[in-house]
Amino acid sequence: MERQERGIALLLVLFTMLLLSVIGLGMMYSTNMESAINSNYRDKQTALYAALAGLQESRDRIQPATANIVAPTGLPAFVSSGSANVIYIVADSTVNPTDPNNTFFDTEFCQEKVLGMTGTAGVPCTSAPSPPTGTCRLPLHGTFQRLWI
Repeated sequence: MERQERGIALLLVLFTMLLLSVIGLGMMYSTNMESAINSNYRDKQTALYAALAGLQESRDRIQPATANIVAPTGLPAFVSSGSANVIYIVADSTVNPTDPNNTFFDTEFCQEKVLGMTGTAGVPCTSAPSPPTGTCRLPLHGTFQRLWI
């Protein structure tokens, strides 16, 4: 009888090792998934805080209580026409979202339906016309020199 049961212990050990390996692989997969979820959450939080910082900076700049506001002059005619417009708050003349050679070029500028531009959805802009004459580009003057956010 012992002769017939010789390999059963080996089979039980192999099956146990296989079961433990599957459990280990499942734990590795779960850990990788958790890391990916944490990474996505961190990226979302970074983007959220950057957007909120930009909004707060814009809000601070347009408040009448801020002493360093320079009132814009010579606004282009399209601002009062009631059409959709894009207004950038810039702190330096080197930031030009309409110049494709500039680091801060806005690749969605042509899709905003301003200045008579038409863009293809999902296709980044490679060039954009210059803003019309009269467009105001006044950086802040005075003691508080703010940087582009």
